[in-house]
Amino acid sequence: MKIPYSWLKRYIDIDIESSELADLLTMSGTKVEEVLKPPALNGLIVAEILGVEKHPNADKLSLCRLNTGNNEITVVCGANNMKKGDKAVFASAGTILPDGTKLRKAVIRGFESEGMLCSEDELGLGKDHSGIIILDNSAETGSDASKYLGSDTVFELEITPNRPDCLSVMGVAREIAAVRNMKLLRQNFNLSEVAEKASEVFSVKIEDKDKCPFYSARIIKSVKVAESPEWLRQYLKNSGIRPINNIVDITNFILLDMGHPLHAFDMDLLKGDNISVRTAGENEKIITIDGIERTLNETLLVIADKKGPVALAGVMGGSNSEISSKTANVLLESAYFNSADIRNSSEKFGLTSESSYRFERGADIGIVVTALDRAASMIAEIAGGKVLKGVIKAGTQEKYRPVIACRVEKANRLLGIRLSAGEICDIFRRLEIEVLSEDKNSIKIKAPTFRNDITEEADLFEEIARIYGYDAIAENLPESKIVDDGNYLDIDIIAKIGESLRAAGCSEVVSFSFVSGKDLENCGFPKKNALKIKNPQNEELMYLRTSILPGMMRNLGYNLNRDAKNLRFYEFGKVYFPCDESDSGSKEILTLGVAITGFRYDSRWAEGSMAADFFDIKGIMENIFDSLRIGRVKYDLHNSITFRKDKAAFIKIGDVSVGSLGELDKDFCLGYGIEQTVFYCEMDVSETIKHYGRLKKYIPFSRFPAVRRDIALVLDENMTYGKVLEAAAGEKTGLIENIEVFDLYKGKQIPGNKKSLGISVTYRSENSTLTDKEVDELHNKLVNRWAKELKCSIRDF
Repeated sequence: MKIPYSWLKRYIDIDIESSELADLLTMSGTKVEEVLKPPALNGLIVAEILGVEKHPNADKLSLCRLNTGNNEITVVCGANNMKKGDKAVFASAGTILPDGTKLRKAVIRGFESEGMLCSEDELGLGKDHSGIIILDNSAETGSDASKYLGSDTVFELEITPNRPDCLSVMGVAREIAAVRNMKLLRQNFNLSEVAEKASEVFSVKIEDKDKCPFYSARIIKSVKVAESPEWLRQYLKNSGIRPINNIVDITNFILLDMGHPLHAFDMDLLKGDNISVRTAGENEKIITIDGIERTLNETLLVIADKKGPVALAGVMGGSNSEISSKTANVLLESAYFNSADIRNSSEKFGLTSESSYRFERGADIGIVVTALDRAASMIAEIAGGKVLKGVIKAGTQEKYRPVIACRVEKANRLLGIRLSAGEICDIFRRLEIEVLSEDKNSIKIKAPTFRNDITEEADLFEEIARIYGYDAIAENLPESKIVDDGNYLDIDIIAKIGESLRAAGCSEVVSFSFVSGKDLENCGFPKKNALKIKNPQNEELMYLRTSILPGMMRNLGYNLNRDAKNLRFYEFGKVYFPCDESDSGSKEILTLGVAITGFRYDSRWAEGSMAADFFDIKGIMENIFDSLRIGRVKYDLHNSITFRKDKAAFIKIGDVSVGSLGELDKDFCLGYGIEQTVFYCEMDVSETIKHYGRLKKYIPFSRFPAVRRDIALVLDENMTYGKVLEAAAGEKTGLIENIEVFDLYKGKQIPGNKKSLGISVTYRSENSTLTDKEVDELHNKLVNRWAKELKCSIRDF
């Protein structure tokens, strides 16, 4: 946002160097990006145009006869916006322009030109080069022209989204006045009304008060649309706004001055004697003033007459009611729109205006009528209009203003300062924050309507620090106590998991927490049970995710489409679920997602390539559990719509399920445009951390030999190896050192619904050498347990 220094001085009596003011604003929280100083303009003269004739030897040139105060001269000019009697800016031969060009007398197409009439572009005052600068007729002929050019220092500010109150000259001036403890000079105005009542001529109806809580309007009749006075044009140009005509320029002036957007309708072009603030009909159309036809939908707010939309509310007016040179009667709008709805309209069409920029961040409902009255007063004064009596209103101007208690002791302790309650109250009053009550310990305030960012006590502490001055706060280290509660920090455990994943060749990715309804349904989670965003950016980001998987699939697809075929990704992130029916809140679960696809290793000339499989993803997770010293991990068969049937498993620690892993369903992958096989695991990190093994216990290696026995079990085809281990755990002898699979067989010698699992069992004692008889007894007990619990038989080798 650009603000001219001279405009600020209308609100505060200040005269300090621009660099000092820039530092003051930046240190108080309003960053000054750049201070734009006017170019040096020397040797420029106010010249009166005595006559304009067409150049006889050039179609696009004119001969201008000038009175420079001392004599009459002729110049050749390429512009066509001047006429006899105009006052213009003349640079004589010998003048050096801001870009370093030195003017000389020249003969142009047979006529001598003794200088030039200047445009904004040539003097470095703007980008307009469509015509020469025409000064106000009050400019004295022959005098120094620079004093009429509005040469002004301009501050370019970066306004943070939480401070829409600073998107105006008045708002920035309020900040300066508060920091320097100065009086803010209010801009008084007189509004004269005629006897005719506006409410008897026109009316307004609000059909959706959530989207538009308050709407006001005034009628100004018999206006004369013309060019704005030079002072107004100069203010707008220095602020980066192109002057259009006096009516539109006044609305833009109020927008920049007070921060509240207005809109002027040509009242004679409105159909009927009323307008309504409503949502658009599906596929209803409007041509905005930029000449583009836009197709609307039922989520968009419009201002409409009886024929249809005449403005896209808070964003841009319609071409069917815009102000023109023929306009005689004006309906002037000043309203308060819901910021989310204006943002929705703006994003729908990729259309941002000065009005939408302010409404999106939150306008001040408290000045809606004041801004309207001041603009009407200016129109009456500058455009000669007659203001009808009264304001046409719909809705209510009331707004909830938080009442907040500020604890004096806590403010001083947190900020490292020593201020009394009275001194803190003084800061609040300088910021125009209403103080309701005070004592030495606490101050109760009511937030002003223009400060949407003040909602809690911490916000008040920030205001105190800003106005007190960050540079005035002593540099003292805060006191703190370190308490060892004997628990490992979760962040350290998460770091261990990350190290294990990176060691396995995985790269970390980050994805949005927002997903579409289709994503939820693809993952088997009903949309109706998910948490829905109140103001989503679009339909693809309408819900909070219940799984890391959708974002992971998009990351895989993005990379696969760029010819990266061997991928290993992981992501830590939160997933979100509604609480039980007894609790209206929500719960967040820290979750880990891991995905692999492609070959296990890059292609090697001697070995070829080997595709990654289920055991790669399982091995990655087992390494994580080993690094966290978590035992009793088992895998149970798991079927879901996202995984391939019989190719997935629940991950359990003891009897607690902490996640699932397996091969993703082919159709599910194709839904994200992925043709490769993908293996995926998702784990509840919060639950897994609870089982973190904090101590390692040393067990000496046995000095006695081990004895191995092999056996082939004929099991049901769906029986998992985990069940085999679980049954073996029932043998509490302490002499089974290891059990592992060495063969899996399905064939002619095995029934069709069975499989043969070759298992090796290792026995060892820590106290003595086991005899064959002892091992046979142990082994027979184990085999009998398997036969009983697993309903299996023994197969001869």
